[in-house]
Amino acid sequence: MKREDLFESIEKQILAEKVYRSQIRKKLGEFKVLQENKNKKQFIAEKIYRAKLRKEFASVVIELTEGKKTTFVHNTTGMNALEDLFSNTNLLSVLESDYKILTTSYEQRKDYKERVMELVLDLFKQEEIGRDEDSINESLQRLFEEEEPDIQITIDGEDPPEDKIVGPKRDEIEKEKDQAREDSENADAIDLKQDATGIRRADLAFKKIENSIKTAYDTLGNPADQTEFKRFLIANLSMYFKQFESGLSNEPQADIPEDAQQAIDDAETKLSDEGGDTGDTGDEEMEVDLDDLEL
Repeated sequence: MKREDLFESIEKQILAEKVYRSQIRKKLGEFKVLQENKNKKQFIAEKIYRAKLRKEFASVVIELTEGKKTTFVHNTTGMNALEDLFSNTNLLSVLESDYKILTTSYEQRKDYKERVMELVLDLFKQEEIGRDEDSINESLQRLFEEEEPDIQITIDGEDPPEDKIVGPKRDEIEKEKDQAREDSENADAIDLKQDATGIRRADLAFKKIENSIKTAYDTLGNPADQTEFKRFLIANLSMYFKQFESGLSNEPQADIPEDAQQAIDDAETKLSDEGGDTGDTGDEEMEVDLDDLEL
């Protein structure tokens, strides 16, 4: 074989090899693209399937939760209204969250609990007064709508009720009430504890749950249901406050890091040193500042 023929044959082989390798690379590229597309489709399908599962699981949880809330039915409407108040409103969560904020002293939590109870009782008193007024208005309306009302007047030796007294005597009674109210406010101001945090927190919490209690109570028209609602509302609140206190005492206390504790000690030392350099007057001023910080 001539040298020229040999070189030509070699060049043809090299060219054929290049073409063959080019075709292999092309096929490998196409296979890689197909595999990537397949993986993407599989990934998207898996995400859709998981989302569908989560949605179905959430719906099952909601059904189970709602089923638990509505399954327990009491023998009386008053207790059912109370159950709805405690289970389906924010009453317990509001009372518990504000109660557990008061960690400085037990006295704060005691004031909080007593104040909430006092506000609940006052709310029921206001509701009873409103219902009595509505009943009187309805009776008067029926009385004046009658063509010939049957009115009987009886006279006895007893004084009339205060709301029926007229003339100067009523002014005297009002003055006595104002004086008694002023004396009571002064007594409260004298007996009021320096730390009113619990009372203030209770007032704030009660504003959040007052409408829920009123709504639940106003739906009741039977006196027996109303009495049962009031009685066991107070009893349940007392029980839950004990539970809040028990849970608070069992909660683990957070450990203060050494560097944070050192910073606290340094700050206390600095405050003490600054108070000692200014004499007695400076001590008094520093005490006022610290009291302000505590408030």
